Amino acid sequence: MLSVGTRRAAPLLGLLVLTLWGCGAAERVEISQARKVTDPADPAGADMDLRFHGETGHDHGGSGETTPSSSGPSELPFDWVTPEGWTTAPSTSMRVINFVVGAGAECYLTVLPGSAGGINANVNRWRGQFSLEQQSAAEIAAMPQIPLLGQPAMLIELEGDYKGMGDSAAKDWALRGAIQEAGRFTAFVKMTGPREVVAAQASNFDLFCTSLVPIASGTGSSSASTEAPSNVPSGDGLPPAKGRAGDFAYDVPEGWTDAGAKSMRAINLAFGTVGQCYLIELTGDAGGLLPNLNRWRGEVGMEPLTEAGIAQLERVPMLGTEVPLFEGSGTYQGMGGPGGGDMQVFGVALIRDTTSLFIKLVAPVTEAEPERAKFLALLASLEEL
Repeated sequence: MLSVGTRRAAPLLGLLVLTLWGCGAAERVEISQARKVTDPADPAGADMDLRFHGETGHDHGGSGETTPSSSGPSELPFDWVTPEGWTTAPSTSMRVINFVVGAGAECYLTVLPGSAGGINANVNRWRGQFSLEQQSAAEIAAMPQIPLLGQPAMLIELEGDYKGMGDSAAKDWALRGAIQEAGRFTAFVKMTGPREVVAAQASNFDLFCTSLVPIASGTGSSSASTEAPSNVPSGDGLPPAKGRAGDFAYDVPEGWTDAGAKSMRAINLAFGTVGQCYLIELTGDAGGLLPNLNRWRGEVGMEPLTEAGIAQLERVPMLGTEVPLFEGSGTYQGMGGPGGGDMQVFGVALIRDTTSLFIKLVAPVTEAEPERAKFLALLASLEEL
């Protein structure tokens, strides 16, 4: 049975009947099942240095080269139809909606702020993954279109030996993708897999794209719009009285500002001249407490701790428990904050079986020490929604 995939708290009432747009007669699809998706992050295969420093490159609509993200139950401003036989996979920082499709294929939605490099550059980047020649703007403009988020999108079909960001190429592979540049954001739907699987799933790909619509804020109904989805960073830097990012709510310390979503950071705050404080959520135990604290110690030139050393650390309240507080200073050489000498790092790691949280503050020593109490207050105010 087809099902409506939705991440809104408001239930869908009654039967939703979608009329699919396309060539020939319209096809009516009755959807009688509502679904709320939970999306644990997926750090599998992520480089260890990137996973725990909080910075990584973006693949604008790429395949297989995703990064972990804030995750867990949350609300996405979309309604969509899940084609028969498609299985929901964990979402990541780049994959807002993620599916396993047939044998060895996948399909997912990525939404990025702004033009994300432009349609022409992204089409040619995808072509490069198949070692195909670049196309001109006129050739790309002549490509067919498909409805996506209630608006026309460019439809891209490629075949050959596929090489994403890995070292080896997949033989006899195919891509079916859609790109829509909508002003404040750009949406990518990308399906890749063995050629015969992608060909067999082409109509289901079209069904998913056509059915995918944004939901107007504060309503329980679908509304085609070019407003940016709520998980696209606004970059306005304005601090809310009560912060909310993805699955988390928190009190924004006085003088701190929201720096906007960035890479793996579910929460991203700024203060002082270059001070940063952010939260990263990963699936599972993410390597454990000791390796992560020692990674942070190594970033400022400190010797590793033992398990006995961790037991001696100050413990601070967060999410109904107490976690050890990391404090270190020196020449900071991490990737998740301002580098240089005489830097201070505060950090906590809440290690759990299902998801683990990492909250880290990096700033010059002269600015960080006065903010220590605010960092602890942020931890104490944190709520999982």
